[in-house]
Amino acid sequence: MKGITFDVIDPAKNGGRSCIMLAGKARPKFPDAAACEVPENVSGTTLYLLHAIAWPGPQVGSVKVTYRDGSADTFEVRGGREVGNWWGPVPRRSGEVVWTGENKKSEIGLYRSSHPIENKPVRSVTFRSTGVSVWGIVAASVGDGP
Repeated sequence: MKGITFDVIDPAKNGGRSCIMLAGKARPKFPDAAACEVPENVSGTTLYLLHAIAWPGPQVGSVKVTYRDGSADTFEVRGGREVGNWWGPVPRRSGEVVWTGENKKSEIGLYRSSHPIENKPVRSVTFRSTGVSVWGIVAASVGDGP
């Protein structure tokens, strides 16, 4: 997606699921958090997210990157800055619209945001919702660059 490779899960090979959807006021039964293990030998200076929100609010959630040495970094994801509404997407200050499509009523889209991390092997990534916006994470990738 514009220079960054994302491996999007094929729902046909994953029980009909292709992304992580986290709880918000409009969908309180979705999980509040999801953790993903990372294959060995993955390191870089940047964590890239391919994501969008529904029923936008200013505080979307947080991401915790845990490294193989046991240390961790956590950063906030903010609506209107790193990510925006999937319905009628528009670029954000730190979130570029990198995929668009259409449904019966509107253009839809996904955003790419980048977040600096330490350049050491990553063990896991945990996404946690604030419970305001519904947050959809389609993919994450680690690489080097802004």
